[in-house]
Amino acid sequence: MMKELFSKMLKGTCTRAEIDRIVTYLQGDGVDEDIPGIEEVRALLGEGDRMDTRSAARIFQGIVDGKPPEAQQAKPFGFIRKPPFMVAAGLAMALTIAGIFYLGQPEVTARTTYGQIDSVWLADGTRVILNANTEIRWRKDFMGGRTRNVWIEGEAFFSVAPMAERPFIVRTSQGMDVTVLGTAFNLNARNRDARVVLSKGRIKATYGDDEQFLLPGEMVSLTAGSQRLEKRTTDTLYHGSWRSHLLAFKNETLGRVAQTIRDRYGLRVEFGDPALQSLRFTGSVPANDLPLALRMIAMTFQLDVQQASNIIMIRTNQQQ
Repeated sequence: MMKELFSKMLKGTCTRAEIDRIVTYLQGDGVDEDIPGIEEVRALLGEGDRMDTRSAARIFQGIVDGKPPEAQQAKPFGFIRKPPFMVAAGLAMALTIAGIFYLGQPEVTARTTYGQIDSVWLADGTRVILNANTEIRWRKDFMGGRTRNVWIEGEAFFSVAPMAERPFIVRTSQGMDVTVLGTAFNLNARNRDARVVLSKGRIKATYGDDEQFLLPGEMVSLTAGSQRLEKRTTDTLYHGSWRSHLLAFKNETLGRVAQTIRDRYGLRVEFGDPALQSLRFTGSVPANDLPLALRMIAMTFQLDVQQASNIIMIRTNQQQ
């Protein structure tokens, strides 16, 4: 009976109650004989609809964590952690092989390192300029479905090739998706925040059941802890200045400036006095010359800014 349930799960036809039974079984004293073998997994997957790789990872992690199916949420950038207890070896092997080789199309990943800016061209002619410390992924069959999907962690500027019959969708780990038909926009999805700024064309940002349509010069943002998208007008050149190797700030706190340095260069920023984080900075500093950028910030507030290895210390002059 359990082998039939495992087979239904691999085909994607399990009910919620049946998946609950599988989770309970695996967290008990289940035996490998009840689990489909590798050849059975291949045969089963050849008969039914294929599950995408991320869904397979999500289901497997839910089993490991003991979460009921309704508590499992899709996490585009989630990775399977090492289980805290022994999981039935047969299913672990079956899901691993299925997830990597059979359940989904292979992915292509492009990423930039700290301090690097680079471009990638997708099969549809879309150009994506990646800011430092950014990763973008797409399936090898990028043009094979009804939509063109990419997943991003970091910041990038998109010049999307128009293709009305096949919408272009950018997905973020924060849960905000951006749907476009043909346009240019800047998307920043780092840490727990996400924001998209439209330069030209028209896009739709969605988060759960909330959706916002943007016109050029508008920005939609999603901040940590918020359940709704926020839209307002903004300066598109300011948000895209990194493409000209500039770090531009407009009335930003030094705490926010420090976060930008951490994201872009992988350096730790410490403040001798926590109150310094509240100082607000407006200006542009060279992104490809960090020592000069730090000197400019220090001169603005008469601070002492020192870098030692991967740590930047910011103090008031009186603390020298």
